[in-house]
Amino acid sequence: MFVIYNKVSKIFQKNVEKKQRIKIAVVFLTLASFFVAGVLKADDEIAPIVTVFVIPANSTSLVVPIYNLEASDDVAVTGFFVSEDSYQPDPSDGAWIPEAPSTYVFASEGTKTLYAWAKDSANNVSLVSLSASVNISTAVSFDATPPAAPSNLGVL
Repeated sequence: MFVIYNKVSKIFQKNVEKKQRIKIAVVFLTLASFFVAGVLKADDEIAPIVTVFVIPANSTSLVVPIYNLEASDDVAVTGFFVSEDSYQPDPSDGAWIPEAPSTYVFASEGTKTLYAWAKDSANNVSLVSLSASVNISTAVSFDATPPAAPSNLGVL
């Protein structure tokens, strides 16, 4: 930008006809506007970062609550993706949702790990996810042992 300005200034300093000065000024202003537009409309190349991901350590249901899921981005986070797969999801996958989910449904019991991802409007996907694990046990146990008879009962 400064090189262009210096060249234009030198041209103006010379005795150049008025019409040429106007043409040069128009070219300079056009170049300057492209430069400013390029700076102000820079492509979003920075991926979001998942900053918080919290689920319970234990659950008695296959539907596990997501207590908190937050992400940050230099422009704006536009999607969330929660999966049992640790691989970075494709930004065009249909499972992306615009708001952080409040639950995740597992298919079976056991110790499970979830991975949380975020993306922005330029389809940059977080480079790493945050993960959290939960132990799911939906089995209900009953104590079928009858209570012991009291030994201190007497007849009145």
